Amino acid sequence: MSVANVRRWLTRLSDSFEGLLAHIGMLFSANVIVAAVGLGTLAITTHALGPAGLGILALIEAYARTVDQVLRFEPSQAIIRYGNRALESGDDEAFRRLVKFGTLMDFLGAALAALIALAALDLASQWFGFSENEHRMMALFVLTMFTFVSATPISLLRLTSRFNLYARILVAMAAVRFLLSGVLWLAGAGLEGFFYLLMFTAVAEHIVFFCVAWWVLVRNVKGPILSLPFKGMLRENPRIVSFIFNSNMNVFARNSTRRFDVFLLGGVVSHVDIGLYEIAKRVGLAAIRLSRPMQFVVFPKLSQFWERGEGLRIFKLVLRFSAVFSIVAVVLVHFFVIWGGEFSTIAFGGEF
Repeated sequence: MSVANVRRWLTRLSDSFEGLLAHIGMLFSANVIVAAVGLGTLAITTHALGPAGLGILALIEAYARTVDQVLRFEPSQAIIRYGNRALESGDDEAFRRLVKFGTLMDFLGAALAALIALAALDLASQWFGFSENEHRMMALFVLTMFTFVSATPISLLRLTSRFNLYARILVAMAAVRFLLSGVLWLAGAGLEGFFYLLMFTAVAEHIVFFCVAWWVLVRNVKGPILSLPFKGMLRENPRIVSFIFNSNMNVFARNSTRRFDVFLLGGVVSHVDIGLYEIAKRVGLAAIRLSRPMQFVVFPKLSQFWERGEGLRIFKLVLRFSAVFSIVAVVLVHFFVIWGGEFSTIAFGGEF
């Protein structure tokens, strides 16, 4: 097959996936790197702290993430859904007003979740059987929840197809965690050192996404945003409140197995058992991470087709990506069935 034929075949393939394959390929590569580096970070942490230390860190993070997911209604999907409508109709002011609404929801939601998490801190600490020092660390991590304001910024990166920036931030943050984990391990750091690393990266990730997205927005959108009045926002975005509620219920159901399980188990099993469980779950989530590029890239395009009334294109795109995802899933399942045991022993030690 000639080079020209290969190029024509690749062009037809890209067209059949609505030109999204390049974005997905970039994000897929980034997620492979993030998953591999994340498992490396996890391996370093387990060798440094053992199952009990890993279990304590998992519980501290799970408490904050669980409360955040339950109490905060983030506007991510609504920003993409209604943002596409405003952009398709050329209503720049409505788009800027929507961005202001989403940003306000991010800050108010993060503050509400953090305050309630602080109010219930003593009960959670007793449930987990934490010592005074572990209780203090959990309280400090809850304070990072005030910075969990990246929902709207990430939606803006998706809406403007700046997937390259998103991928670079993911890889950079994973690399920083890995390198700093290695430094702490070589320095003989204990639980507290790795806790402060967890706290630092939790804050840094949200702040970086926020700053980068607003930089992109200011460069591409003319006119005021934060000083724009809210008047007309609900009229411009009909049923946005019910859309946010429904989409958040969907996200809540999908994410319930990622944090709630650790939170609930924290009161009935030992910290060692939590550490062992966390290893198994994190390895599984690393595999699931490989499917995220499809979801991340495809939803804005589906929203765009919906605004144009192109239902058939939606059906074809979903069908094609479902087929691709099924193939990837089959490959990963066979990998873990055949080599899962050896991988766990080599990466995390015989006790895992």
